[in-house]
Amino acid sequence: MELEIGPQHLDHEGFVASGVLFTLADTALACDITRSLREHCTTAEAKISYLAPVTKGVLSARSRIVRAGSRLVVAAVSVRCGDEHVAEALFTFAVLR
Repeated sequence: MELEIGPQHLDHEGFVASGVLFTLADTALACDITRSLREHCTTAEAKISYLAPVTKGVLSARSRIVRAGSRLVVAAVSVRCGDEHVAEALFTFAVLR
């Protein structure tokens, strides 16, 4: 999943707001789980590490499912801007049935 950075994504200091990176990671993982496992889910827990500031470019989120159980799914996502690794996140999703 990708997001082209625009002025609406920047905070008062000119950096991409942390919530934008978090939302991109969360959305990429939820879409991956829904597509891969054919299950609907909601975020139950999340941890994100912001590794580098971003001011422009295209953000890309690549996700992977770490473990898929019947009620919980643990997944990770790496967010990059070009060649730079800018965030890493680990999420737990609750499977909705």
